[in-house]
Amino acid sequence: MYTSYSVENFRCFKNLKIENLAAFNLISGKNNSGKTSLLESLWLHCYPNDPELGWRVAKFRGVAKQDGRNFLADLFYDFELQKEISLSAEGSWGGKPRKLTIKSSPPEEVRLTLTDNDLDESSLSQFDSRWTEFSSIYRSGIVLNYTDESGKYYESRGFGGLVDLEGYAPRKKEGFLSDSADLPNHPTCVFLNSRKQNIREDMKRFSKVLLDGHQDEVVKSLQMIDKRIRNIDILSVPTFMFYVRVSDLTRPIPISFMGEGTKRFLSIYLAFHEARNGVLLIDEFENCFHHSVLKKMLKYFYELSQRLNVQVFATTHSLDMLKAANEAFLHHSDEFSFYRLGWKEGVLTATNYPFYLFQYTVENEVEIRWWIENYFQLK
Repeated sequence: MYTSYSVENFRCFKNLKIENLAAFNLISGKNNSGKTSLLESLWLHCYPNDPELGWRVAKFRGVAKQDGRNFLADLFYDFELQKEISLSAEGSWGGKPRKLTIKSSPPEEVRLTLTDNDLDESSLSQFDSRWTEFSSIYRSGIVLNYTDESGKYYESRGFGGLVDLEGYAPRKKEGFLSDSADLPNHPTCVFLNSRKQNIREDMKRFSKVLLDGHQDEVVKSLQMIDKRIRNIDILSVPTFMFYVRVSDLTRPIPISFMGEGTKRFLSIYLAFHEARNGVLLIDEFENCFHHSVLKKMLKYFYELSQRLNVQVFATTHSLDMLKAANEAFLHHSDEFSFYRLGWKEGVLTATNYPFYLFQYTVENEVEIRWWIENYFQLK
């Protein structure tokens, strides 16, 4: 479990450190205060041998194409590629901190072999052989240097950009090449972003839950959102998707007919099982949920995190979510930490609040930043 974490030169963070991390960590702050960026940095730190993850993080943000001359520059603070990103954590594993540095690499030319599966259907007829080699220039890339708690060093490299198909249609295709180090101890980490549900991933995770014999638990948990749900399964008509059976209907219906809250809850539940003995990152936890179910949900997911040994990092900008957390963790305050991200003198900082201050400000609806800045002056 993470106990402290520091970030340097990543996205909007020039230098940030958070301490006193607990089993369940709630992160708040106004718009553009770096909440999602903090989760993204934790995701990268959990997979320090996966260069392609930085590319996927950019895609989550809607950056579908990358400038080959400044590849993944958006990961670096103020786009300064000459500086290294540093992500470091201490935890219950003991020993030294686990430290990951990310730096931009100089341009390199590589040879890439593509198969038919890598090409669009419109271009397949132009190839006579199954294997075709192209000269591809990946103008730049990233290098991941990782040191684990025992002091052992690992290096992974990745290169990405547009592959030149030398006159074939379509002429250019985006791609990524990576050389990843093998880590003996690889923590499990799942990141649920707030933008889009990954149906394929959820189906894989649901299948694992079924094999573990937890289908009844899935149904019971979904009843927190809608008491009418009696069963859930994956059907292939007309296409593979989740179907639920509800008590007042004669046939199962697609889960999408139940609304976004049901789908979102299912994704979070399945993510907990996938992140067993690891870390779960949830961006904008409260999205799609009515305020009346938040307290019950938080209690349930806290209990699930304890049973599955999952450390949770969740972001929110909802007062209803803060009120629900105040009630849900009233008797488990030692397992809960609250952080507020905010700008101070042009630099993003993170403030950790003792539970009694968090409780007071939420119950009295006092803006948390005002309270913490004035409380100690009044004493």
